Amino acid sequence: MANKRKYTLSVAGEDDPIYKNGFNLHPISPTDRYIYSREKNENVKNDFLVKINTKKDRKSRLQHLIKTLIKNGWSFNG
Repeated sequence: MANKRKYTLSVAGEDDPIYKNGFNLHPISPTDRYIYSREKNENVKNDFLVKINTKKDRKSRLQHLIKTLIKNGWSFNG
């Protein structure tokens, strides 16, 4: 575990700045977080990201993937 970080947890008291100043919550989806972190950390631009239904059978998933790739400019020989 080369990237192991140590964190210190403590209970916030009533005088803690989080209670006095408040805080804002900004909802973000896991997909958006993934795209942002990949673009930031790896300098890779995501051209498209499509969900694949994992409950379908393998052949249906493969056909969906092939159609999506062709739609986004890829060529398929096979």
